[in-house]
Amino acid sequence: MKEVLNQYKSGKQMNFRHFLAESLYEVMVSNGWENIPIVPIPPRKGKIRRTGWDQIDLLSRTLRNKYKIQVIKCLKRTDRVQQKTLHYAEREKHMENTLTLIKGQHRLDGYPQLVLLDDVFTSGATLRAAAVGLSTVYKGGIQAMVICTVL
Repeated sequence: MKEVLNQYKSGKQMNFRHFLAESLYEVMVSNGWENIPIVPIPPRKGKIRRTGWDQIDLLSRTLRNKYKIQVIKCLKRTDRVQQKTLHYAEREKHMENTLTLIKGQHRLDGYPQLVLLDDVFTSGATLRAAAVGLSTVYKGGIQAMVICTVL
C-alpha cells in the first residue's frame, strides 16, 4: 500500500485513485459510514504549487462521483512546513494553528457524524487539529479514515 500511495501522490499513477476510492468506500460500508459526509484534509499550498494537483481532492471527487459520498470542503491549511520534517513532539504544536475552518462557507449542523479523510497517519497531529477545529462549530461525532499509516 505504501508503494501504491507513493505512486499516486507523486502523480505517476493518478489512476490508482479508483483502487484507493474503492478501498476507502469498502471501509466506509463496513463501518456503516456510507451515508456520512467526508471532510478532506487539504495538503499544504506549497505541495499543490509544486505538483500542480491535490491528491486528497481528486480522491474525494472520485468518492463523490463514483460512490455518491457527500464531500464537505470546510478546512484550509496555512502551513509551509512539511510534517515529515518534524519530530513527533513538534508536529502537534505545529498543527495547532495551521489547519482551520473556512469561515461561513459550510453548514455542518444536521449531520450526526463526519468522517475526516487524510492520506497518511503518522502521529495523529493533523487529524487531531482538524477534529479540534471542527468541534468549535460542530457537535456531532467525528471519525477519521486514512489510506495508510506509518506505524
